[in-house]
Amino acid sequence: MRRLTFLIIAMIFTVLEGKVLLVIGQDLNSVREYASSGYFPEPGGITTYTDIATLNGLYNDADWGAGLINAKKCLKEFPSSALVIGLYMVNMLDRVISGQYDHQIETLARFIREANRPVYLRIGYEFDGIWNNYDPEKYKVAFRYITGKLRSFLGDRKNLLFTVWQSCSSPLNVILRNYQKPDISLWYPGDDYVDFVGLSWFLPADVRYPLNNSRKAPTQKELAEEVVSFARSHKKPVMVAEATPQGYDLSELTKASISPALDGPPGKNKTKKTPEEIWNEWFKPFFEFIYENSDVIKVVAYINADWDSQPMWGPPYANGYWGDSRVQVNPVIRDLWLKEITKPIWKHGE
Repeated sequence: MRRLTFLIIAMIFTVLEGKVLLVIGQDLNSVREYASSGYFPEPGGITTYTDIATLNGLYNDADWGAGLINAKKCLKEFPSSALVIGLYMVNMLDRVISGQYDHQIETLARFIREANRPVYLRIGYEFDGIWNNYDPEKYKVAFRYITGKLRSFLGDRKNLLFTVWQSCSSPLNVILRNYQKPDISLWYPGDDYVDFVGLSWFLPADVRYPLNNSRKAPTQKELAEEVVSFARSHKKPVMVAEATPQGYDLSELTKASISPALDGPPGKNKTKKTPEEIWNEWFKPFFEFIYENSDVIKVVAYINADWDSQPMWGPPYANGYWGDSRVQVNPVIRDLWLKEITKPIWKHGE
């Protein structure tokens, strides 16, 4: 009962008002560009990243080839925005469980206390992604360990922390697993440790991949629906923790292949698109999904970035082709975006 009270207090501006918090990411310069464009309300939240071993990017500038990261600067520059932190743990689970990172967990708790605002912590985000190779049993133990330690260190301020258990919900993941859809419940740490159930959304809602094969994976929407259904069964709110129109370039108005496993050589087969086509293919079904499930979807994080300019994501596209997802670069898409996010359901910064 006490835990529920803490949860209700810190979520009052999202859940009890029936709102959906709009978060923008995922690097600081991309957020700055969005916020300074002069078109949009202040973001309701900011996405940033760190890892449990070094906490690099929490108090200092960091750049792993995907843009500037600095959580402390996010707090200073966007004082009315919540913070969403992706906590990277690949190849670190054993050391988490053995207590080797207890000092880092205590430092993270101190940061959350200093933030004095809601912090959504995506612990080992995309736990089911084959690229992360998280052992389900070790992952669950590590998730519980970090959550328990943070709550203990935070004490009477633990109501600031919201743990997020995020699935990759990716058709590519299913394909790379030889079309075996993983059972996400295998990684579930338990209701006592998870505050939000999360998912990623990168592909058009109803396109069935791969395009060049008779064998097909579940669609983006089908995988997202599975995560939402899991959240409902556990009475948990949902965060769309990573969302971006992968493969589209909103500045060039093009669509290109993403990956050989999906649709062809990354960055190749570019086709011209009108702004309306891009909107109808990716954005319209995405917003419809949010509204259809707004009883549980309470936070949506959009990645508003020029992916192609960042070494991690740009040529030669070792991590697939992403494009340019900045909604402000095209006036038609910008106005359609603004029309959606100014609907009463959305919560922005004050």
